[in-house]
Amino acid sequence: MAEYDGSTETQESFCEARDVPLGTFRYWRYKLAKQRPTRFLPVEVVGSPAPVARAGALVEVAVPGGGPVLHFEVGTDARYVAELVSALS
Repeated sequence: MAEYDGSTETQESFCEARDVPLGTFRYWRYKLAKQRPTRFLPVEVVGSPAPVARAGALVEVAVPGGGPVLHFEVGTDARYVAELVSALS
């Protein structure tokens, strides 16, 4: 895809010159395009209602598909964690 992106050829001529079926090329172009952009979500840092009781208590979340392992303080908003994991998946 990087070679095609750097060219001025149409998809048809690019595929024909390399003996690649146009349908296969378009399938992989679509599939890879869906994976590309990683969105960053806004983060709002708020104080814990009981900072002394929760000091140092962390929850570990592994992002599916080999993504990063994230650590959150106990009490972090579950919706925020779910949105972040979804965006990174």
